[in-house]
Amino acid sequence: FRQIINQGWQQEYPDEWLSFGNPWELQRPEVIYDVNFGGGVEHVDDKGRDRAIWHPGETVQAIAYDTPIVGWRGHHVNALRLWSARSPDPLKLDAFNKGDYVSASAEQARAEAICKFLYPNDESPAGRELRLRQEYFFVSASLQDLVKRHLASDGQLRNLAGKVAVQLNDTHPSLAVTELMRILVDLHNFRWDEAWKITVATLSYTNHTLLPEALETWPVELFERLGPR
Repeated sequence: FRQIINQGWQQEYPDEWLSFGNPWELQRPEVIYDVNFGGGVEHVDDKGRDRAIWHPGETVQAIAYDTPIVGWRGHHVNALRLWSARSPDPLKLDAFNKGDYVSASAEQARAEAICKFLYPNDESPAGRELRLRQEYFFVSASLQDLVKRHLASDGQLRNLAGKVAVQLNDTHPSLAVTELMRILVDLHNFRWDEAWKITVATLSYTNHTLLPEALETWPVELFERLGPR
């Protein structure tokens, strides 16, 4: 946000920092991941092994944007990968043709709200839900991308921690623990114990402060509703 001081008091306004575009930011339209919310989980027997299948109630697409970061003395350039959210179906044509223009783009507006503001106010139930959706969206997209790129270069995930280090900066990205477990167990068929060893070795955590806003807690009901798996 943009802030000014008016008669001794801070006032906050939206910072439209992309209103003129960003020449250093490169869209990667070929890099898209589905991030799921809600729905339910079905347990099935897979040759004597319990498997969980997530049937999401909502899917949001994460679109990659890369910003080049020049390293020491300019010998290497790495990409800082950020994410934008969009609906898989940005316009409900049937609703639009009926003249219900608000409903026609409602799913797109709901998806875009995820990346409109970093750290939305969580004093209301709607704000808490949006913040949890936002944090899971960025964590899931980043880990899906990390795992896919590692598989492309290494071919297997058992040595993930030997090539990858994920640093959790306070509690905001802490959903990475459960999301990496979900990816390993549900999508790559690892058994729980082996997936847990990989997760523990890959993730690290830094605590910067004891302020409440940096030590988030979530109502169990909200967590179960948004991320049942």
